[in-house]
Formats: sequence, structure tokens, C-alpha cells
Amino acid sequence: MKILFVNYEYPPIGGGGGVALSHLVREMSELHEVLVLTSGVPGLPKVEQQGGAVIHRARVFGRRSYAVASMLSMYSFLLARWRGLRLLRKERVDLINTWFAIPSGPTGVWLSKKFHIPHVLTLIGGDIYDPSKWYSPHRNFFLRSTVLNVMAASRRCVACSNDVRDRAKAIFPREIPIDVLPLPIAPPQYQPADRQMLGMDRDTFYCITVGRLIPRKRQGLLLDAFAKSSDPKLKLLIVGEGPEGKRLRRRTESLGLAKRVEFLGAVPDEKKFQYLANSDAYVGVPSHEGFGLVFLEAMACGLPVLAPTTGGQRDFLIHGKTGLVIEPDGEDLLKRINELLDDPEKAVEMRAFNRRYVEQYYASNVAEIWSETFQRYLKEMF
Repeated sequence: MKILFVNYEYPPIGGGGGVALSHLVREMSELHEVLVLTSGVPGLPKVEQQGGAVIHRARVFGRRSYAVASMLSMYSFLLARWRGLRLLRKERVDLINTWFAIPSGPTGVWLSKKFHIPHVLTLIGGDIYDPSKWYSPHRNFFLRSTVLNVMAASRRCVACSNDVRDRAKAIFPREIPIDVLPLPIAPPQYQPADRQMLGMDRDTFYCITVGRLIPRKRQGLLLDAFAKSSDPKLKLLIVGEGPEGKRLRRRTESLGLAKRVEFLGAVPDEKKFQYLANSDAYVGVPSHEGFGLVFLEAMACGLPVLAPTTGGQRDFLIHGKTGLVIEPDGEDLLKRINELLDDPEKAVEMRAFNRRYVEQYYASNVAEIWSETFQRYLKEMF
């Protein structure tokens, strides 16, 4: 089977959706021939061999940050169809799988129709529902119509979680079957490091959160929760950068948390996993996650997770097993942290459970599910 993946984001560009695809591509390229069509910016090669996959990057405009896409860069991904046109005139593929109904969807569908290749659409979450954005498709008629057209033009639709599937069915009340396929993570790879090497205090209880500093992640609610405690041995590590960074740092100062909250910025994966492995709990209160890769990464490092289940993470977060479920607004976060502090044996049990439980989401296992599903689709189509 030869597959073309179309995604406007792919490492080093983009967030979780691109990272998850890269893990999937790495594994599936050992089973099949794999091509990827994605965004390119100056400094990145137009064509790159990564293991058994070939990455083709089409130039987009207005991308000033690898982490965050501008509106112009998303709209200009429509131009990627011409790069795809040249590619598919040389390469015959059996299936096109497009990630994100917008902005990737119209390009994937156009190529599918042009070359009569079956098209599978993968819904990730933000492409249909993002409560932090006024132009989210669930609020915007034009974008909602675009997503519906992409879904209708696809031979099959999959969602990365039950939450995304259910929201798609509610937002687009049309009988379009949607299967659920989980996203993968890679097993954490890092050199062991102790707290002293990382500049962390030995006898402090560290909570950690990882993600782009954007409104949807709502790191400000974490600051509010920590402001309710005066315990100097309770600290928060914030990993990531983004447009909300300056505002969050000012808020930290105004709440008197400068000595208990540390902004680590964007760090390499190895350093991220070292910080996770040396922390005591992972905390997060996003308004929505399509899947929630970072929760699984934290679990793979043995961390109990304290988070709401308002998103795709409800597929795998189990109260009392993987951590503790909190209210969507994080009002009870401090209470839940104290529960872990008061019952250290329970925290140890959660750590051991999470390391075992998360293995089902490792890329090698998830790739088999995706591969079998695509092969079944092709048999059903022909």
C-alpha cells in the first residue's frame, strides 16, 4: 500500500497533530510506502527523506513561528495542491489521508478528485471545534460549510477521539459515518537526570504543564489555583512558548508567584521528558483537547495526571487510576494536589499503572491499527 499523508503541519512546524502524524509515519513507513505533503518555509528542505518516508514541503506565506500558524499561512496551504499535482503525476498512490478538515482538507480532496484516489479525512479537533477562537468552524458558517464539504467528499472519515467524533456529529448533523482511531506517542527517549542536574529542589512537590502558551491551554487558571496556596514547597513548572507568554509572566508577578512558578520556555524533547520524569504530577486545564498527547507523554514518564475530561482525554483518563479528574475550570485543583500529598502510596500506584497502561498508545501499536483500518477501507471501496 502506498499512502500520501496531507497535513499543513509537520515537524518542525506545528503542534500535536503534526507530531502525532510524524510518529505514525515513522512506523507506517516500515510497513508501506509513505509520502507526506506539508507546509514549507525558508530554511527547510523542499524534499527530505526521513527513514522510509519522503517529506514534500510546499511553500506557504505568513508563517512567522514554527509553533503557531497564522491565518495567511493556513489559507496559503491551498497552494500546496500544485506541489501535490506535480508529485502525483510521478507517484501513483493507493490512498490519500488528510489530517485536519481545514486548512488541509480542500487540498487533499482536490488531489483525490483530480487523480481518482480514495480520500480518508482525519478530524483532529481544532479543525471543527475550538472554544477559544471566534472563527472556529462550530461558530463560523463559511468554515463550517467548508468542513462539511470536505467530509462529504471523503470516502471515509476518522476522528482521533470519541469526543471529536461526537462533536462532529453534533455540529454537522448529516449521516456521515466516523470511525475513531487513536493518535500515537513515541516512547520517551532521554538520558536519566536527577533534580540537582535540572536545578530543581529535592524536597519540593513539583507540578508541571507542557504546551503552547495560547488561550485554549488556559495556563492562567493554573496560576489562579496556585495563588490559593502559600506553601513554598509547592511549585509549578510551565514548559512552552507562545503568544500568551508575556501576559502569563506578568500575571505570575502580580499574584506573587514569582518564586513558585518557573517558565522554562520551549525545550528539546529530551529535556522535556527529564523535567516530566522528575516532577510529581502533571496538571492541565485546557478548554478543549482533540486528543491530548501531552497527557499520555506525562503518563509514560510515570506522572499522575490532574486534568478535566473536557476533550479527547476522556478516552484514557481514569479517575483514581491514571490520576485525578478535576473540574473544567480547575477550581478543585489544589484540593486534588493535596490528595496526592496526603496519600503518597496512591501516587506511587498511579505512576506504575500509567507506565503500563500507556504502552497501548505507543506508535508501533497504533500504526498497526491504522494500517489494518486503511487496508480494510481499500477492500471495501473496490
